[in-house]
Parts: sequence; structure tokens; C-alpha cells
Amino acid sequence: MLRKKRYLLVSALLAAMCLLLSSNLKQNERTSLLAVDVGSLGVYRDAGCTIQVESVEWGFIEPGDSVESTVHIRNEADKTVILSMDTNRWEPPSASEHINLDWDYADTLLGSGEAVQTTLTLTVSPTLTGIDDFSFVTIITASTVDVCLISDFGTCFVTNQDLRMIYPSHSAEKPLGCCAAAVSDWLSSAFFFVELQDVKEGLDTDKSFIDQVTGVALGEPGTGVISLGGPFVNPITRYAEAKSTPLEDRAPIHFHTEGDVFYFRSREGTDIPGANLPVGVINVDEDIFVIETYVDGGGRYILLSYGFGWKGTYAAGKYFNTVVQPNLESYTYSWIIVKWEDANGDGFVNTETDGDAYTLIASGN
Repeated sequence: MLRKKRYLLVSALLAAMCLLLSSNLKQNERTSLLAVDVGSLGVYRDAGCTIQVESVEWGFIEPGDSVESTVHIRNEADKTVILSMDTNRWEPPSASEHINLDWDYADTLLGSGEAVQTTLTLTVSPTLTGIDDFSFVTIITASTVDVCLISDFGTCFVTNQDLRMIYPSHSAEKPLGCCAAAVSDWLSSAFFFVELQDVKEGLDTDKSFIDQVTGVALGEPGTGVISLGGPFVNPITRYAEAKSTPLEDRAPIHFHTEGDVFYFRSREGTDIPGANLPVGVINVDEDIFVIETYVDGGGRYILLSYGFGWKGTYAAGKYFNTVVQPNLESYTYSWIIVKWEDANGDGFVNTETDGDAYTLIASGN
């Protein structure tokens, strides 16, 4: 488990010296360069991260233009980071009011050695006048993040002195408009509970456990929270998956529905291959479930688990008990997505030993 204070690494300083030519000027085409000074991040031209970026040519730029440059940024530190970008040292200062540098980076967490492709886009307002030349400095910053992996279940949860297991209640009046849960939504919790040493149990309607307005799980930094059930019945899950939730509080995996198909998607909203099922098979003979751990913005260790249907949630508990827990050291991921199938056709959720099939679809951090 990584329990590091959050701090900033100024990892790549990109100094952009650009020439803006007003549309009424008759001059030869000029080239502007983006110089890169690489530190704890590597900035590369190719996906294999072999050709380091030393300069980026923006080319001839006029008011109203929007030009792009694609780079690959690799985390070359020994910790998980998230990136941010800012600009400063604008010359003249008023240029920043009319010129914008943006990127399509989607707040992806980068583990040590991982890389992400991003497109930088420089846009100049069509109404800009009175500025022919400009320059600015762009800083890409890597912020370290606390990480709680499934393999850290022992230290994040089992031996945690402030651990809470929060159940989705049967109440129809609960935070974020979640529906009343059924007993079947609780079945899986027992497989996690039996591993714990000291835990306080409560419901999602308990204002000492959950903020009844926002759905945020309460507790000081270091508090452990285990809660099972999907966003329909569990306000902790719903809050963790809402697009309006601050990035630092979002769970790694999100539920999504489109037509008559259920999906699991990444925090960034991208589909995960194979992590989808038609509604018609759910709670019949197939389901897909997620087990995920993360550290929220308040420094609390969160474990969420649920399936598309109640059978998937139940299967998650049995899978954790018989497959994950005995081999914790190999689950160095913050999430896994698994498909359950009623392979023996008895209409019940069995373990793999008892005849059902479990397929690991995807895992990640």
C-alpha cells in the first residue's frame, strides 16, 4: 500500500515561443517551436516512447486558427500519478485572454512506467487584434496519489482500526434518491465481513456514516469503508460514479446503461471490452461484477463491489472468498471485472469448485 503525502512534481516544462501573424499582414510563413525539458515524466513522439520530444512545430498561426500536436507522456517515476497542465509567463500578458492551450487528457491515473497519448490544441480567438508576437510557458505537472490495491485488503481494511461496513438500507427515503435495497443485496457482504477483525456496521441512512445530502462516506483520513451494491440502491456507489463528483472521489469503474445493455466503463468513460451484458440474461444465468478499491479525496480507503444484478453481487462475494482472498498478493490491481455463468444450470450462484464458471474479463489501476 502506498500512503504518501500528496505533492507536486514539476515534471515537464514546455516553453512555447509562438508567432501570431494578423490576417492582414503579408509575411512569409513562420514556425513556432515548443521546447521540452523532461524530468520525472517522459514526453515522446511515438507510442513506443522511443523518440523523445525536443520541439513541436505549431506552424503558421492566424486569428481563428486551431492547431494540434499529439504527444505520448510516460510516467517515469516510481509512484502512481495524475497529470495536470497550466500555462504562465505570457508575453504580452493580454495574450492569455485570447489564446488557449488545451489537451484531451482524461484524468487517467498513470502507474509507474505507464504512458498516455494526448493531443495538445492551441486555439487563437478570431477577434484577436493588436498582437503579432506572443510567448508563454506550459507546465505539465504530475501529482502523486495514494493507492489502495486489492492486494492491500489486509492493511487497508482487515487490520484498520476505524473500519466501517455500510449496507444499502431497505428505506425508500435515502441519500441521492437511491431505491430501497433487498435482502439479496446484502448476501455478498458476509464473505468480506468474515475476514475483518474490528468493524462497525451501519446503514446508508445513518448520518454518522454517510452525509445524507451528498452521499459521501464519512470518516477521518485512513478510515476504511466497505459497501456492496450498485448505484441504484447504494448512495456511496452512486456518489462515487456521478459525473458531477470531484475526480479525486470517483471510483475507478462506473456502471452505464444504454438501451437494453448494461456496461462497466472506466472512470474516464471508455468502454471495457467484454464488460457488458444484455438485460435479459442478468439474474438468470449470467452476470458481471466488479471488485474495486481506491482512496477518495478525504484519504479514506474505499472498497465497493456489485454486479449488474443481485446474482452478480452474490457471485462477487463467493469469488472474493474462494479465489481472491487466498491469493491476495497476486491482485496488485485497484479493480477487477469478472463474468459469472451458471455453468451447471441449477439456477443458483455456486463457486467454481461447485460447477459455475468465472472469467476474469479485465483488471487495472
